[in-house]
Amino acid sequence: MGNNPVMRPCCAEGSFTNCSDVEPNNMKIEYTEAAAHKDTYRLPLLKEAFEAADTDGSGWVSPEELAEFGQYIGNRTWAAKEIQETFKKTDKNADGKIDLEEFQDFCFEETKHISTVILQAMVHSYIEVSKLPSYRKQKMKAVYDKIDVTGIGHVQYAEMSEFGYFMSPKFDDTKLDKLMDQMDLNKDGTVSYYEFLGYFAKFSKESSDKQFDKAFAKYLEFQKGSSKSL
Repeated sequence: MGNNPVMRPCCAEGSFTNCSDVEPNNMKIEYTEAAAHKDTYRLPLLKEAFEAADTDGSGWVSPEELAEFGQYIGNRTWAAKEIQETFKKTDKNADGKIDLEEFQDFCFEETKHISTVILQAMVHSYIEVSKLPSYRKQKMKAVYDKIDVTGIGHVQYAEMSEFGYFMSPKFDDTKLDKLMDQMDLNKDGTVSYYEFLGYFAKFSKESSDKQFDKAFAKYLEFQKGSSKSL
């Protein structure tokens, strides 16, 4: 079973970065990769993200739409002030809206510390989340809050283990490692709310509302401490 990460203080406001994502020894390598992959992989990925964020097809994104993507990639929630400050910094021509080029330029700089493989996984997961009906997202949030009883926004191995055993008596360390590998997109050893959303958005997209409601009614019965620890 994996080890829990050492959590560091949050990075500067207006940044997509969660400091738990950044290992100083790896940053130079990731920045070099980002530059090499900028035109071939990363800007096209960010174009996909922009199109998902631009929910009304207007050709530009709002402060809230930019924040939705930034929070997902950074695995942390932004305060209202931070949303406005980040929007202002991104809106280079100060026309009150962010077009594709501005979005790509800003997001490229803010995601250089993330490997291309991880960025691809996170963008595609974000796209799945962007398609979620609001009522499904609310139920997923309610389940996540039951697991993350401390409210820190990051679920550890032990907490996910307890939830996994609740879902299935056959759950074990092998299944836990597989589950964490699928959920933990930035590979920091924890599952954020946004990663949790992405996982269940992907695996529930083919479910009917009836099937979804039945499954999540069961998940919502989970109470921390009621399951056998692994």
